[in-house]
Amino acid sequence: MDLENTININSNIPEYLSLFIHYQLEKIDESQINEILFDKIKVLLTYLREKDIFEQWYQSHLARRFIFDKPISEDIEDKMILQLKSYCSSQFISKLERMFKDIAISKTIMNEFNCSMNLNVRVLTTGVWPMQSSTFQCILPSSVNEAYQSFRSFYLKKYNGRSLTLQSNCGTADLSALFYDQSNKTMKYTLNVSTHQMVILMIFNTNKSSYSLEVSFRFKLFDLITLFIEGDSTADKYQ
Repeated sequence: MDLENTININSNIPEYLSLFIHYQLEKIDESQINEILFDKIKVLLTYLREKDIFEQWYQSHLARRFIFDKPISEDIEDKMILQLKSYCSSQFISKLERMFKDIAISKTIMNEFNCSMNLNVRVLTTGVWPMQSSTFQCILPSSVNEAYQSFRSFYLKKYNGRSLTLQSNCGTADLSALFYDQSNKTMKYTLNVSTHQMVILMIFNTNKSSYSLEVSFRFKLFDLITLFIEGDSTADKYQ
C-alpha cells in the first residue's frame, strides 16, 4: 500500500492532523518547534485528499487558540499559515488572515480602553469565525455587566454605525474562591471557568436562599445541569 492510501485509509485523518498541529502549537515550548515539524506536516498535507475537511477543523482549532489565548507565538502561527498556503484553498487562507486581523485590532482596542476590571474582549467579525451564536440570553452579574457595558459604549462610540453582540458562550473567567477544610482552615484557589459557570458561581455571593430561582432567571430556564457539569458547548466544540 503506498503512502497516499495509508494516510487516507482513516476518514478521521483530517481532524487528527489538525489536532496534532493544535496540540503542538498549544502545549510545547516554542523552542521545540523547528523545521522538522513543518516538514512532517507538509508531507502529510501533500497526500491528504480531504483537505476541505482539514480546513474546517484547522479553523476551529485556531479559533480556540485565539479566543482562549493559547497561541504560543504569533510568528509561529504566521509561519504555519505560510505552509498551508501551498496546500489549501485561497478562501480558507483569506479567512485565517481575517481572524489574525481581528485579534490584532482587538488588542489595539483593549490598549485604548481603560477598565478597573481585568477585562479582555475579542471583537470578532461575523461570518469569519467558526462558531455558533448563543441561542439564549445570559444576564451577567452586575459588576461584570458594568464592565461590559462600559466597553460596549466605548466601542460603539469609536466605531459609529457598527453593532456589537455579546457571545457569552465563548468566554472564560478567573474567579477567586475560598474553601474550608475539616479544621475550618481557609484555602484560596483561582478557578478558570466558562462565562456561564461564572454566572452560576457568583450567585452564591449574593443570594443563597433562592438559588434555583435566580439561576432560572439569569439563563431563561436553560438546561443548567448540563451546562454546569459538561461545560460550555462551544468550548467543547474546539477541543
